[in-house]
Amino acid sequence: MIQRRIILLSLAASLLAPHAGWSAPGTLSAAQRALAAAQHEEAAHQAQAAAAAAAARQDAQRRALLVEREVAAAAAARDTEAASESQAAALSAIDQQIAAARDETARDGAALAPLLPLMERLAINPAATILAAPESPIDSVNGILILQGLTKEIATRAAALKESQARLAILQTQAAGAKRDLDQKLALQMQAESVIDSQISVAERSSRAAAGQAAREHDAAEGAATEAANLRSLIIELQQDAARHAAELAAERAADRAARAAHLATARPGAPAANAPASGKPVAGGPVAGTLVRAFGAPTLAGPAIGVTYNAAPAGRVVAPCAGKIVFGKPFSGYGLLLILDCGGGYDFVMSGMEKLNVRVGQMVANGQPVGQMPGLGHSGDAGATPPQLYVELRQDGTPVDPAKLIGDHG
Repeated sequence: MIQRRIILLSLAASLLAPHAGWSAPGTLSAAQRALAAAQHEEAAHQAQAAAAAAAARQDAQRRALLVEREVAAAAAARDTEAASESQAAALSAIDQQIAAARDETARDGAALAPLLPLMERLAINPAATILAAPESPIDSVNGILILQGLTKEIATRAAALKESQARLAILQTQAAGAKRDLDQKLALQMQAESVIDSQISVAERSSRAAAGQAAREHDAAEGAATEAANLRSLIIELQQDAARHAAELAAERAADRAARAAHLATARPGAPAANAPASGKPVAGGPVAGTLVRAFGAPTLAGPAIGVTYNAAPAGRVVAPCAGKIVFGKPFSGYGLLLILDCGGGYDFVMSGMEKLNVRVGQMVANGQPVGQMPGLGHSGDAGATPPQLYVELRQDGTPVDPAKLIGDHG
């Protein structure tokens, strides 16, 4: 590039100083060699730009396939999260039944405790105990029979409760094992999603690099084309200057030579045309696994609800309820992490309550693609634990509307 610029400058200098001595043939030959080199460079850059553009298209197609896989993996993970949440609820219910059975056994034992000393004396010396009682012997005997019946009833109930506790303990073990298996499955699915995320990132970086390379090669090809056009113009000027110089020499020597020189001047080759470079050219169900706890329009202290609220699975994924563009994604006063997704057609989803976001502003997402994650809760059977909540609004041209308009059943 620098060498050709020096050649252009030297050629221009020779044109500006026609009386310093004629060297057009050698200069013209250098310009023609420079033109051939520029044309060769232009063709090489065009080929490299085409190859880089093709690589960028392949990377974009690969990323699209990976996004499809990510959507499918997220759907499977949501099903597992829902099953895990259901199993945790069943486990909590079994824990409550076991606790109730233990309380009932304790109450029966407490009711029997005052009678234990008398029952022990009757077992050791029943006759003396009856004679020592102030009641009549018949009343004492009837009391003993009642105590024996009560004791049998309590023993029967205790046995039944013990059997119930044993059965519940088995169910508890089975439920805990099922939940553990689901948690392991979910961990594997999360690991698979992480691998897909990494592959998508690699494909995006590769696509951006290839697109950047294609743009640079395209610019370089345009530069080479411009330089070639400049060289063509310069060659034409050199040819015209050569014709004029020949005409001047012929006019000085003789009229006939002047005529021939004039003929040569009128028959000089025409200019080749300079060529310009070519130019180039809703999820079914809610967005989270969980339960709808407040519907659109439900009464609140501030008036009818303008959105919907879900009790979500702890650490559950939040997916895009539509395909579109992320236009906002950061903490917002009173909402925590706030995400706004432009679905097109005047529709925007507003979601808050997430612990982290997996997307960036300006990113295009597919319907069902993960965009964030809910906070964790620890062991779902912990006393007093409340599930995390996801708040969702759908706005049409800025006006809140029922999200069921786009996402159908809320889950």
